[in-house]
Amino acid sequence: MKKLEVVVVHDIFMTATCKYADIVLLASTFFEKAEIDAVSLKKYRWIQIKRRIVEPLGEAKSEAEFIMALAKKMGYQGYFPYSSEDDVLKELLKGTEVKSYPFQELEKGVLLENLVGEIRKNGFPTPSRKIELFPEILKKMKMQELSPVDFIQVKSGEYPYLLITGARVMPYYHSQFRNIEPLKRLIPEPVAEVGREISEREGISDGDFIRIKTKYGELEIKALIKSEMHPYTISIPHGWENCNANLLTANIFEPLTGAPTYRAIPCRIEPVRS
Repeated sequence: MKKLEVVVVHDIFMTATCKYADIVLLASTFFEKAEIDAVSLKKYRWIQIKRRIVEPLGEAKSEAEFIMALAKKMGYQGYFPYSSEDDVLKELLKGTEVKSYPFQELEKGVLLENLVGEIRKNGFPTPSRKIELFPEILKKMKMQELSPVDFIQVKSGEYPYLLITGARVMPYYHSQFRNIEPLKRLIPEPVAEVGREISEREGISDGDFIRIKTKYGELEIKALIKSEMHPYTISIPHGWENCNANLLTANIFEPLTGAPTYRAIPCRIEPVRS
């Protein structure tokens, strides 16, 4: 980012990205803008629109307002023919199940599907109507069946343990809320959860700083010894500016699902000696 000619950030808080910005523009909070709230991975599938409750303070703008103003300034208004947030919401709802619903009804929320009831009645949406660890549809596509991780091979290699990155840590949500002092006091720093067997094997005590290495990179972090951890697994959280879990991962994707490789990463650890 330091090599870029100009960096402009549109945000609510002075985030780590803002530190690299030439210009920081104030964004609206969720109280000050309209949004669509759609839930698909819960017991119920529903959709709701939210209108702004108060007008934005000062010169703050929502993402939609910012993009429309920028498009107009650059001469691309024809591609953004919207004059209000309601116009943007209508555009986003085109082609959906609720495109013809009045906004007054959508503001209350519309239940689209009771997933629990559907599953109990009809089973899962698979050919067998059951949970398929290796779906039948993939067999028809002649996809190779996935194999469990070979712990024997991991234990005997240069990287004898398996790393999990991206663990959720209450009270934070991804990288959010780390600038709120009462929450920072609850979890003031990141820690790596390390199994008791690993700690005894590597000579690591609770609270020691350790160095975690993968073939992609390394980082230092404080250890938290957990008796209930898997004997060959280490887990670190994500979202910490001063302890970036992405240093230990790579731009590699699992070929079947397209999921990034941030689980089961072969690693090794060592104590950091002062």
